[in-house]
Amino acid sequence: MEAIKHGVYAERLAAQTTSTTSVTSGIPVYVGTAPVHMTKEPAVNTPVLCTSKDDCLEKIGYQSDFKNYSLCQAMYMHFMREDLEDAIAPVIFINVLDPAVHKKKMDDLTVPVVNRVATIPNRNLITTTMKVTADGAELVNNKDYVLTFDEDFPVITLLLAGSAAESTELVVSGDQVDPSMITEDTVIGGYDAETGTESGLEAILSLIHISEPTRLGMISYAVFCLKKNINRKLLEKKKSN
Repeated sequence: MEAIKHGVYAERLAAQTTSTTSVTSGIPVYVGTAPVHMTKEPAVNTPVLCTSKDDCLEKIGYQSDFKNYSLCQAMYMHFMREDLEDAIAPVIFINVLDPAVHKKKMDDLTVPVVNRVATIPNRNLITTTMKVTADGAELVNNKDYVLTFDEDFPVITLLLAGSAAESTELVVSGDQVDPSMITEDTVIGGYDAETGTESGLEAILSLIHISEPTRLGMISYAVFCLKKNINRKLLEKKKSN
């Protein structure tokens, strides 16, 4: 029977070096804000893979307002520039704008109707919260009207069989997203121990298999942030931890 040892012992083993893996291409990952309120299922703090313009429109939305929706500038460069012969894809987007959180009440709008069509002059309207009335009566989506988007703006088309087919103006109310509520800390994000979810830059970790360290070389972190001093904030947060 081997004698029981007490204390601290060390054993020298042969060196096991791992060679660095070099790659000639990677998948860019952008973190920022997108008009996800235009989509059916807003993706928030979730990596979204896009391979085409249609992918972007369906999954995270697109507007020409690059100041408020920073991810749209990356979408434009990868998929929508007129001088592009083909899309630069695939691309991964992580949106931090949450329509359920970053929102405010929209002022009621009186919208004229021309040939049964009314364009709502607010590109930030959260259509799931929208209330449309004509002559004081509330209209029902897909019964009295259908909702589409004309570039950046919501468009209401009154149905002939609906109750407001002859209306000349509509009153629209509801909530709108407020991109100004996004802060540096929103983009930096973190890990929520209670829910087990990551947000912001931390969501990038969900793309990496810890058991496959060589995959780190496969992803280029082209992180698109909103503030110039984002790196300073990251450093401060790291020091505080």
